[in-house]
Amino acid sequence: MRNEPISQRELRLPADLCEAAERLIKGTRFKTVEDLLSFVLKELTSRDGAQMEAQERKVIEERLRDLGYL
Repeated sequence: MRNEPISQRELRLPADLCEAAERLIKGTRFKTVEDLLSFVLKELTSRDGAQMEAQERKVIEERLRDLGYL
């Protein structure tokens, strides 16, 4: 397996959402907003929608809504 760099893309987000996310991650394992968003997106895309429990999906959607992403 080669050690190739991971391809990245740049996203533009409203400043108020970034600030809210920065406040949200204080004292957590996430060091940056990018870390948080990568985690959330990996969680949402790595699971089959039919397999995700309704309650878990609801919690994730509420958190994303609170941050203004939904």
